[in-house]
Amino acid sequence: MILKKLLGQSAKSLEEEKPPSDLERFERALFEIGSVIRSPKDLPTILAFIARESLKFVKGNRSTIFLTDGKSGTMKIQYTYAPEPANKQVSQFEEKGVAWAVSQRKPVLLQGPRDFSDFFNHGQEEPKITSLLCIPLSFQGKSVGALSLVLIDEKRSFNEKDPKYLAVFGNQASFAIENARLREELGKEISCRRAFEKYLDDILQRLQSSYGKEWERNEEHIGSVTLEQIGGENYPS
Repeated sequence: MILKKLLGQSAKSLEEEKPPSDLERFERALFEIGSVIRSPKDLPTILAFIARESLKFVKGNRSTIFLTDGKSGTMKIQYTYAPEPANKQVSQFEEKGVAWAVSQRKPVLLQGPRDFSDFFNHGQEEPKITSLLCIPLSFQGKSVGALSLVLIDEKRSFNEKDPKYLAVFGNQASFAIENARLREELGKEISCRRAFEKYLDDILQRLQSSYGKEWERNEEHIGSVTLEQIGGENYPS
């Protein structure tokens, strides 16, 4: 009886220590990302957090967030996260994947050499990418960047569900990027308005100063005019 009870408690403990499901991990990561986006943190800090949480969720080796250059339209690296320093260098192969995902406006999932050969000439890079996932970032149909994740020298690959989860993280990143852009535009408008108000104040002060000096000159002139100068001889003394 006692042994049965102990075995029952052990089984219960194992159930309680069961690792969280993908959905539970996803909901937790989404909550954490949402909290950071709603905080007063700046855009680089927010994007760095999204990159780290995304990599943690898929258990990858490197995550990178690219931003679209407003002038050239090309992708520029904003932030790269890799737990192992040796894996931090972003490869041309990864950049090609990002470019393709952005041009097609849909995620790219490459699960192995067979997929790689269909897209790019994947050379013998060291360390070697064994799986690639690229999520385009857009807001209201306009490209704003991309989220890229890779597995390096791994026997496993990203699965078919990963793009769906990561697309949600990508939407969060897109929102943060657009929100930062609107804040920047608002800041510029406020600065411009304040500069214009200061310009008007300066003009008003100069006018008031000029008017004041002219008034003083007129008073001095009036005070110095004699009755004779204004025809005082016609007035009886």
